Amino acid sequence: MHDLRPLLEQALAGRYRLERELGHGGMGIVFLATDVKHGRKVALKVLRPELSQSLGADRFLREIRITAQLNHPNILTLIDSGSAGDFMYYVLPYVDGESLRDRLTRETQLPVDEALRITSETADALAYAHEAGVVHRDIKPENILFEAGHAVVADFGIAQAVSEARGGKLTESGLIVGTPAYMSPEQAMGSGKVDARADIYSLACVLYEMLAGSPPYGGPTSHAIIARKSMEPVPGLRIVRDTVPPAVESAIVRALAKTPADRFASARDFARALSDHSPLPTPRWLRGRLVVTASVIVVIAAAAYIALALTRGGRASRERATFARLTGDPGEASGNRDIYLQSVGGQNAINLTADSPADDDEPAFSPDGSQIAFHSGRDSGGIFVMGRTGEAVRRVTRFGYKPAWSPDGTELALVTENVEFNPQNSESRGELWVANVQSGKLRRIEATDASLPSWSPHGQRIAYFHRLGAIAGGNVWSVPAAGGGPTAVTSGKWRDWNPVWSPDGRYLYFVSRRGIGPPARRSGADHHTGHVARAPQHRRRRPAHCVQLRIGHDQRAATRVRSRARHGRR
Repeated sequence: MHDLRPLLEQALAGRYRLERELGHGGMGIVFLATDVKHGRKVALKVLRPELSQSLGADRFLREIRITAQLNHPNILTLIDSGSAGDFMYYVLPYVDGESLRDRLTRETQLPVDEALRITSETADALAYAHEAGVVHRDIKPENILFEAGHAVVADFGIAQAVSEARGGKLTESGLIVGTPAYMSPEQAMGSGKVDARADIYSLACVLYEMLAGSPPYGGPTSHAIIARKSMEPVPGLRIVRDTVPPAVESAIVRALAKTPADRFASARDFARALSDHSPLPTPRWLRGRLVVTASVIVVIAAAAYIALALTRGGRASRERATFARLTGDPGEASGNRDIYLQSVGGQNAINLTADSPADDDEPAFSPDGSQIAFHSGRDSGGIFVMGRTGEAVRRVTRFGYKPAWSPDGTELALVTENVEFNPQNSESRGELWVANVQSGKLRRIEATDASLPSWSPHGQRIAYFHRLGAIAGGNVWSVPAAGGGPTAVTSGKWRDWNPVWSPDGRYLYFVSRRGIGPPARRSGADHHTGHVARAPQHRRRRPAHCVQLRIGHDQRAATRVRSRARHGRR
């Protein structure tokens, strides 16, 4: 962009004289300039050339004119905009003062009353603009300036103008309209329904940072930050700063709700709640979540269903199983496979492997939920491990499929042949191996034609699908994890596959072709010896196209993947 300055100066000659660069960001570069006609200092912001080309001058300038109508003491008014050659620019009054970012860099944390005053002034500006139909979309410390000691919001409506001019799309030419640490989950996911409540969320992030010293969610990448926003509860503010009034923390947590409907309806309501230091009534959705909340998350590999009320206390429940749709998009028919993260009951899935040019699939959470093991075709393929929000990807092995964690999280069981949703897809004979997660050291387990491994919760045995050669048959077997001879759990000429241990280790659930359709069954198995303790039992309800199972830790839930569905694809 610096190489374009001579061209820019030539295009703006006679109107603005560039003095020096003030800063630059994702959308462009900011210059201190002199308005030649009026002899005043201004901040002249120039959009990146590639962004200007993708937007089109006419549409951008038409959208930005709406923001020029805003007139409020806490809003830095737009005074000019235009195009010059291949450049689009807009002009704001120059504020010879620091930004909130400058102050936070210097002080890290602000006094509670001062932080609340800045938030109140910013909220007042937001409420005025929202009533005029303008959403900022990029509230952050860099866009809050100080003039005569008062907060003034800059770049009002610029992000909205950019987004509207591009038909509402959030990403194009490498640009994200907004800042990941401050943007709302719906804005980060590219939702077209971004309204005033997105600005309330961003302002709450800014207030949280003023009080705690950092935004509520951080991470090594934008994807990691966005994933944490969608999956994790708001970190306890009073844990790091106990002088924050409980009512203020409650208001911030409500403003940071993942669902817009659970936030304050207006910026004024948020400011009013902050000014009232008496205890706030806690919304029903927040009860029990203010400090510590279990984050229940799943990795999506296809369209799935959750089956409830399968077991209770190790015995079959008389309660009829019910099913709920977990994902709404089965994936496209072409492109690379990617791994997505989505909260149970949530709607916005996060692509954790968007940067990978190869297929990434077969995700498996570590027992503590902090890591995900998966198969990847990148760099000649193998088993990889990453953080649960997609960070710190590293290789474990140079071959293998279907990773399964040991209960202590130190080892992974894997097989040498890939068996997709339908176990007759592969005809080769697979081997069963165990890899140390940290060192990658491998050891082979005695198992014939093994696939779809599942480690018992007590760590003694690994169950697997044993194919009967190249035909569409096979049974469930198990083998000692430390090495030894395998033991058959099921037998016969039918096909029993995808074994999954119950959390207490008393049962092996599996999918079976015994009879019509592929219902779920279970067999009692001794996790010490592998001996069958009870013949296979038919589960009560048969969901159509059931091919894979996952059993919840409470023994009451199983996810089922439909055979017609595909992995998430780009």
